[in-house]
Amino acid sequence: MKIGIFDGCGLNLGVDENTKFLGGSETWLNKISEAFSDLGHEVFLFVNTPEEHDFKNVHYLKKESFDKVCANTEFDYFYYSRGIKGMSKVKSKNISLMMHDMGLFHYPGEPVNFAVLKHIYVLSNWHRSFMETQYTIPRVSNFFKLTHNGIDMDLYKNVDVSKKTNSMVWSS
Repeated sequence: MKIGIFDGCGLNLGVDENTKFLGGSETWLNKISEAFSDLGHEVFLFVNTPEEHDFKNVHYLKKESFDKVCANTEFDYFYYSRGIKGMSKVKSKNISLMMHDMGLFHYPGEPVNFAVLKHIYVLSNWHRSFMETQYTIPRVSNFFKLTHNGIDMDLYKNVDVSKKTNSMVWSS
């Protein structure tokens, strides 16, 4: 299967497995892309990358390549992460949105057509309610899916939280 993922964020992703990613959204993009690849799928990941390259059957593509790739590729699944660009150009029967933040980033002059989305993935029931009212999305059964934050909890496995006071974990 061909899976497309568009990163609506402005942060950079690195070029190999040794690169540390910034926060939950970027970690999610990399982990889900590699997981799809491990299952044998071809993944097209549109991100802010210093150079286009392939790594573990994931095509790391600059966002500037979006129009050209979408014109010549039919995806089985396409996921937007945090932001939407060129929905009318994506050829896929299954387009979904992964929301990691409060607001949805989209490009000026490009309307967001929620009717073409199969699902919107949100972090909590509160987040769902916020999205419904912020973007006047109709309440449709099974449209919203609850998911978890993309932060890698292994980063905190050696932290004894019982000895910490007045602290918090920040996750994008």
